[in-house]
Amino acid sequence: MNKSRKRINIVDIVVFAVIIIAIAYAAYAIVVNMRESGGDAVIEYVVEIPQIRDELAEKASEGETVYNLRGEAMGEVRAVSVSQAYYQGSNTQGTTVYSKIEGYSSMYITMVCSADVTPYGYELNGEKIAAGSMFQLRTPSLYFEGECVSVRLSEQ
Repeated sequence: MNKSRKRINIVDIVVFAVIIIAIAYAAYAIVVNMRESGGDAVIEYVVEIPQIRDELAEKASEGETVYNLRGEAMGEVRAVSVSQAYYQGSNTQGTTVYSKIEGYSSMYITMVCSADVTPYGYELNGEKIAAGSMFQLRTPSLYFEGECVSVRLSEQ
């Protein structure tokens, strides 16, 4: 009688170790995600509107509620600042130059809201709030599109 015996070789050990490590990593990621997600945080975020006509730059004011295009509240205006808008370009020598854009301003709207904490930052009404996020928002007297340039926890 010839019995065949299975031997454990190094390849079997490596495959088994990789499977165990993958399962452990997945379990760890799920536990960390559950622990860090959820809850609310009061945050302030600033949206930059780089080129807005001067007559429209004065339309937003403190205390107004800001809405997304679906009509969901995205926060309350805490501060509004306006400065001269500039165009950045290059001259014939390749040097960067800045030119004023007459009749246009750069506008910064600081908003405060209560947002959900996620492992990747903050979220409100299904929209990710992070530096670099683009928003289409409106107040009762102004529609604007801008980029989030900063997010921080509010000091309320």
